[in-house]
Amino acid sequence: MKKHEPYHYNHPKIRIKETGEEFRTYGDVAKRINGNKGCVYLCLQGMRKKHRGFSFEYVRRKK
Repeated sequence: MKKHEPYHYNHPKIRIKETGEEFRTYGDVAKRINGNKGCVYLCLQGMRKKHRGFSFEYVRRKK
């Protein structure tokens, strides 16, 4: 990671499975679905299945 890049740029993107939209942060996802970033995080950790009717996954980078 370069020094000038914010920390979250080094993390995988988050995809809303139902729409295919991709985001860089939990907060961006939460704004899009009018939800809570903590609940989005819990879904990605497997502690919840859905939030506001959506499910989420991390986008794997191709090497």
